[in-house]
Amino acid sequence: MKYFYLKIILFTWLISTHEVEYDNEFKFKAVCLSCKHDNDRLAARKLSWEHYRVAHERMTLDHKSIGAWKSNLKSIGCFVGNPVSGRPIEAINLYNIRKVLELINEDSEISTRKIERLTGISRSTIRRILDEFNFKTYKPTIVQKLYIGDNIKRKDFCKWILKKTDESPYFYRNIYFSDEAVFHVSGAINQHNAHVWATANPFKSQQRSNNPQRLIVWALIGYSGIVKFEILERTVNSDVYREILQKHVIPFFNKRGNSNLIFQQDGAPGHYSVVNRELLDLELPNRWIGRGAKLFQMPPRSPDLTVCDFFLWGYLKQRVYSHKIENLNDLRQTIIKELSEIPLDMIRRAVDNFYKRSQKCVEYGGMHFEMFMKKSN
Repeated sequence: MKYFYLKIILFTWLISTHEVEYDNEFKFKAVCLSCKHDNDRLAARKLSWEHYRVAHERMTLDHKSIGAWKSNLKSIGCFVGNPVSGRPIEAINLYNIRKVLELINEDSEISTRKIERLTGISRSTIRRILDEFNFKTYKPTIVQKLYIGDNIKRKDFCKWILKKTDESPYFYRNIYFSDEAVFHVSGAINQHNAHVWATANPFKSQQRSNNPQRLIVWALIGYSGIVKFEILERTVNSDVYREILQKHVIPFFNKRGNSNLIFQQDGAPGHYSVVNRELLDLELPNRWIGRGAKLFQMPPRSPDLTVCDFFLWGYLKQRVYSHKIENLNDLRQTIIKELSEIPLDMIRRAVDNFYKRSQKCVEYGGMHFEMFMKKSN
């Protein structure tokens, strides 16, 4: 009886199958799939199943047909028939596919324009080949160069953060990050987006001074928001930084009298000076991390592990430079306005993101990890 049902199923499948006219687009896809897997039969099965899933109708595709298409492309430069006379039509043949893929494998950063120049294959054909083989363009993540031993320090620091958080939930939320950044009146001119619409060239220019006007912004940021900031017109050397510590940092931590709060600073020369380290050791004993700290050393060249660098400055500059700024006073007022309008929930997500980054840093052995994080992170 079961053989009877099998015959019915087979008969039903056969009568529901019909001849399909394969266009050149389909044949090109079949040839690419076959080359990708180096298997005509597998390509035929995959395409038949894909056609059934999309069109809900069965299709018989003989693997020999794919072999014939490949052979014709290789020998005469087209899928069927004889080479046409007159202006030659560029062939998407096996040689072209192989040549494009070889160049991509040799240099993953090569441009389609350069491939066109090296092979003579049009860019539209190159893009079709790359698309069929599931190639996509990805922008690299710009990261700080690491030196020998940096990854060990980064990993040890992040392991300490994770360990302390295991011992005391949300330990990392007690850390307040500090840093400085430079803001120019001229902003950051984007040559790609800087353009003027006109019916004739107006010969418009944008001036940039050799001695640009600028302000230096220092900020202290943590889970409760941006708690302190200072806007300066002078370079932050050891003396200036000592004033910032005495005016902002030490009063903030002493006022709260909470020994769980921790101050973080990077290893800039002004921060690392002996007098400033001694001041922090005296006023905030075992309550600060940074270069030369007794509690824990902040790893060098690690902007991906400080909230100011991976969040605050990038966001703030984007907001500030979206305004038209004429002078230093405009710049100062715009910075103050934009600092005050950063949403608290956004800052808190950035602080929580510091913990996720510490996990990723340990996972990748202290090496760069940002390219492996989700965009939402």
